[in-house]
Amino acid sequence: MAKKLTREMIVQKSKSDRLQSIKKLNLWGSNLEDVSILSELPSLEVLSLSVNKIRTLKPFSSLKHLRELYLRNNLISDLREIQYLRNCRDLQILWINENPIADNKNYRQYIISIL
Repeated sequence: MAKKLTREMIVQKSKSDRLQSIKKLNLWGSNLEDVSILSELPSLEVLSLSVNKIRTLKPFSSLKHLRELYLRNNLISDLREIQYLRNCRDLQILWINENPIADNKNYRQYIISIL
């Protein structure tokens, strides 16, 4: 069964129960696969999810204020997943190495062209 990011985990890590107002969240190394609850954090600006088991970027598509996204060492294997980050207009830092997509020789150029 996939380990799912829950409201309780977010509250514990952020020290806030007001999901709508959380700007920074660090869930590094939490063994997470399902982060679909991220859609409930519209103010998120900095998010660290490195060293997890995330396979899709779809949950990030609603994070319009995201400036920094750390996804090093996950399971993202399809370059088309980058499309889900197009709505993240403020995104300045994307750390996505050590994912299967990084094995693609031109992955950096592809990401830059999409975003």
